[in-house]
Amino acid sequence: MPKPPETHKVADIEVVGNFDLPAKELLRFFPVKPGQKIDPNALRRAAGLLQRQLQANGYLYAHIDSVKLERGGQNNGARIFIYGASGRLVKFGAIKVVADSLSPEEYQSELSIRAGEPFAKNRIDEGIQRILRLAADKGFPFAEASIDSARIINRKGQFSVAVKIAVHEHQPVFIKDILIRGNTYTKDRVILRELDLFPGMRYSERKIAKVVEQLNRLNIFKSVNEPEILRVSPDSVLIRIDVEEGNATLFNGVVGYIPETAKTALGKSGGYFTGLIDLAFRNLFGTGRKFMVHWKKADRYSEDFNFSYSEPWVFNFPVDLGLGLNRVVRDTTYIEWQNFIRGELRFFGHLKAILSVRKKTIIPDSAASHDLRLPLSDVWSGEAGIVYDTRDDLLNPRRGLYFRNSYSWGVKKITGPGYLIREDSLTTRDVLQSVALDVEGYLPLWRNQVAAVAAHIRQIKGKQLSLGDYFWFGGSRTLRGYRENQFSAPLISWVNLEYRFLLNKNSRVFLFNDWGYYQQRSPAELKELLYGYGLGIRLETPLGILGVDYGLGKGDSFSRGKIHFGLVNTF
Repeated sequence: MPKPPETHKVADIEVVGNFDLPAKELLRFFPVKPGQKIDPNALRRAAGLLQRQLQANGYLYAHIDSVKLERGGQNNGARIFIYGASGRLVKFGAIKVVADSLSPEEYQSELSIRAGEPFAKNRIDEGIQRILRLAADKGFPFAEASIDSARIINRKGQFSVAVKIAVHEHQPVFIKDILIRGNTYTKDRVILRELDLFPGMRYSERKIAKVVEQLNRLNIFKSVNEPEILRVSPDSVLIRIDVEEGNATLFNGVVGYIPETAKTALGKSGGYFTGLIDLAFRNLFGTGRKFMVHWKKADRYSEDFNFSYSEPWVFNFPVDLGLGLNRVVRDTTYIEWQNFIRGELRFFGHLKAILSVRKKTIIPDSAASHDLRLPLSDVWSGEAGIVYDTRDDLLNPRRGLYFRNSYSWGVKKITGPGYLIREDSLTTRDVLQSVALDVEGYLPLWRNQVAAVAAHIRQIKGKQLSLGDYFWFGGSRTLRGYRENQFSAPLISWVNLEYRFLLNKNSRVFLFNDWGYYQQRSPAELKELLYGYGLGIRLETPLGILGVDYGLGKGDSFSRGKIHFGLVNTF
């Protein structure tokens, strides 16, 4: 069996020779550091690497003659001696770009090189790649660029390199057609209208690079491949995009019946139904239209029902219109009805405006009117806001930013009961104003690991606020480790911190830490800072994306943790 090579611990490193740069700076390029153990046979490779690093950083005439190792250094360690010379530092001189079609000044700015900076060949190579990307974005995808000449100039012992780069764009290229493959259900026009491309336009590398992101935002495809560029003539190309359609229809139903018992019969007759029904069409008739129905009844006293419909690209403009209806029964306290119409106008790829009109009706239980001073009321309101979204994927983003800010103004009309209006001296009309802010950020770290941060704020103001005007939070979508909608107040905020391990395109496991805060001043001052922590999973299944979170709230023991379970609905 061969004997392993002998290694030595490096105590110190000494530079011997004529070097123009300080030893400390030179040793930054040397791969061996004091304290490391090294095989003497590796010193030749280290010397070669040091010489190449010096030459790549402007010392074109650098040479390392030898690297020697001697025993008997500090603490019986080994000493390394580096022999050689750096030569004079060579800097960039004048850089000239000549081109056949586009302005040389446009290309010059892409180089990001200034005269007087240390010469580095790799910076020219990187600049040429940026030049070619610019040419491709301007309609010349088959352009060529290379160093036409490079002259070393010596002026009074100062060395510089004058470089001339030649760009040959050839003839401009146009898109002859765009071919979509794999869409057996979705209509071609639904896909093509999302792109910044159309037949007859000049080729644009930047717009083609956005195709995958733009189609993923539709949230109807399982996968979208990078576009293929097929040259069909010297001046035209065919763009081919392969897609795989996902399951755009979701149905999930669980219904149970709780029979009458001695406990359930108190004050009520008979048993009752519980359950959950989700029905969603995210690509109705292959047109991109969306329709959703949701019903949830957790117990005898609570119920949640909502319906919504969205029509995209109204009259072939980038305008989406939607309408919906919500009905919420809050634990026998009151029934809330909401009807709304909303619109979204896309200005640019990532920016859009939102507008909505909403009517909300609060119908309180008689006990809630008396004990909680909750009046019967109608609120008509309008909302305006902006959304900026650069996330690379809506379901499982790797990177990007989401920002939403809106302002709402409404008129609240109190219609009863009469005794409450008289006893509390309520006016029948009140003006309500509210703001909402949502910010999310996603940062890729190591392979398939993402840090996610989200912050949310809601606030409403009015002279006669009541429970029906408050914001509710807690549970799987806001503050995990607590019951669904456990807290309510006119001012709420929460922060979600997650460290995610991505399993595939739509699946992940993660650790989370949530923080929440709420505050109200009437009828009594009340505020509290909350926190929750735990772990969760999002797993893609044939029925949809299954979500399970286990969270612990403030003061919870392990046995009192909350499990949040459901199918993720992105409609």
